[in-house]
Amino acid sequence: MSMMRNVRVGRHHVTPRALLCGTALACTLLAPRIAAAADPVYDPYAILGTFNAIVLNNLTVFTDVEGRVITQAIDGTLNSAPQFYSAGGRTTTSPTLTDTSNPNPATNTTTFTSVNAITFNNNVNSITSNGGIDLLNMPRSIPVTANGGNTVTNTPTFTMAPFQTALNGLQTSLAALTANNSTTVTGGNTLNFVLTTVNSQNTYVFNVNASDLASVSFIDFTGTAAANSSVVINVVGTTLTTSAQISDSGGNGAPLVLDGTLLANDVLWNFENATSVNLNGQWDGSILAGGASVASGSNNNIQGSVYAYNLSIGRELHNYTYQPPTPPTTPPTTPPPVPEPASMAVLATAIAGLAGLRRRRG
Repeated sequence: MSMMRNVRVGRHHVTPRALLCGTALACTLLAPRIAAAADPVYDPYAILGTFNAIVLNNLTVFTDVEGRVITQAIDGTLNSAPQFYSAGGRTTTSPTLTDTSNPNPATNTTTFTSVNAITFNNNVNSITSNGGIDLLNMPRSIPVTANGGNTVTNTPTFTMAPFQTALNGLQTSLAALTANNSTTVTGGNTLNFVLTTVNSQNTYVFNVNASDLASVSFIDFTGTAAANSSVVINVVGTTLTTSAQISDSGGNGAPLVLDGTLLANDVLWNFENATSVNLNGQWDGSILAGGASVASGSNNNIQGSVYAYNLSIGRELHNYTYQPPTPPTTPPTTPPPVPEPASMAVLATAIAGLAGLRRRRG
């Protein structure tokens, strides 16, 4: 039996077996990071403008959702039949998102459908699609009532990970914005967001405590909104339960006007640290709450895009997706992951040792 001599690596003597184990360990450490690079990188504003609901875990639909949906799972009440609409023809059945980390236009575009779900829970026994939503990306066969188009059932090929990465990153960047406007309370029960000053991104930024939203009956936007402006409201707190109503005009397919030229499509509520958001009044504007369970009451609508961990729609989710004239922040991008220095050091040491062993044998 031949004896395998130790190899000198730096100031240490290492056995060939340990050296090989070190190489294997290095490869193990590197493997997950290399695999993670395959996740697409989406512009968070493109996501919010494309989907009416982006739900990391469970979307519960008691009545209907107007716009496009992408979710881990769709749920409902016992033996329920959630409905999905293409209200007023405002959605198309084949939306696309571009992977901003991939410069090749031939391979960097992903096509989705109107209803995208990885799982349909067993208490959903049928789906109704109205108004032209005619493509359903579904993991199991469910009877579909198709009013206005054919249906296609296929196996989902997407995951929620790139959506979570993009939108959580957006929540963090928005929370770091400096507030440049303030609120007032009038009549003892109306919280006014006073539009006074825009920042360099033509954005009105507010910080408000969740307790302030919970203590009023009405929410209003006052002042004169600058042309092509948008509003970001960073809500501080982990829980919110409110019955406040947001004042608007328009609706039924028309733009929801909150103040002059300010539309519901221009307002974004950022619940960065929230775990629970319960809205029991009419709510306008899009919602970012990736760590929260968000619920609307049975007598009110949410009018905007919603990003949540869980989302329960008590009445209707209307398709006023977030489409600011000027994005409040530069869309964050996530470069392909690279190995950590420590992992690279392990790999480099192992390779150098193997090279030394080969020279000794030679």
